[in-house]
Amino acid sequence: MARHFTDGFALRRKFSPFLLIALLISAVAGAVAVYLFRKTGRRRKDESLIAETSLGKVEYAVAGKGAPVLVLHGAGGGYDQALHMTAALAEKGFKLIAPSRFGYLSSPAPKGATPGMQAEAYARLLDHLGIKQVAVVAISAGAWSGLHFALRYPERCRALVLMVPATGLPQSVRLYGWLMAQTIFRSNLLGGLALRIAMLFPRLGAALIGTPTGALPREEKQRIRQILRDGLPVREHRKGMVLDLTTAHPHVGFPMRGITAPVLTISAANDGFKTDTRAKEIARTVAKGQALIFPDGGHLLAGRHEDAVREVAAFLKG
Repeated sequence: MARHFTDGFALRRKFSPFLLIALLISAVAGAVAVYLFRKTGRRRKDESLIAETSLGKVEYAVAGKGAPVLVLHGAGGGYDQALHMTAALAEKGFKLIAPSRFGYLSSPAPKGATPGMQAEAYARLLDHLGIKQVAVVAISAGAWSGLHFALRYPERCRALVLMVPATGLPQSVRLYGWLMAQTIFRSNLLGGLALRIAMLFPRLGAALIGTPTGALPREEKQRIRQILRDGLPVREHRKGMVLDLTTAHPHVGFPMRGITAPVLTISAANDGFKTDTRAKEIARTVAKGQALIFPDGGHLLAGRHEDAVREVAAFLKG
């Protein structure tokens, strides 16, 4: 907050130890903020590639060898978040193709972007890579365009996995997310600090990322911190987040029964974003669906991630 002094000479005459303490505290707080910004405001240095398609540039990365799997990241992420969430699959005989969705990192959002257009961009990326058919693993907000891809390109979608599918967020969550995107996430500094604070205070973490972060093993907390870091700097993810929030409507009018690929949905009963309800609904609606609902783990499947990846690998191999 800016401070306005009308009389510099009057300030010097009224100078007190309390003002000195306040200035020192402000200086220390500013230094800490700059330090945190420098640490969390930098992008990862992983090498990504750019595919030129009819829908514009699509940023992507590839990891592993084996059967191709298209991995779609969630809100606030990018290709790096997708790889961090599914890295274990690369060790189980799968080749991961992870694009940054519209509005994230170096993938611009075309005018009037929709989940259907995003699905088409996936197809164009696969054309660019010379891949005819893939399994799809879609995470959180990536589930909506994953469903569209399975419906539009049945011959190219061998199987579909939806992890914590955020395809119809509760109105309160959408409003909360919109306010965050329009305020805190306009600033790399404030957004970075908010994500760090979310890990320090379990209740705030539960609200911000839909996941209780209290009693978790150290390794699991590190995994969640890495996922949060994948959302930095926040301004490089903000357009995608706004697009996700405006298109994350319920499945009204979507012909989900037309999806012919086998579908596995995964969620947790205590997901703060209520994706367990969507996971069950999708599994009941599609022709070949099954749902796996853990009793706990929240939106990031904390403490359940290894089990989830194991189930995904078995499903895709089966």
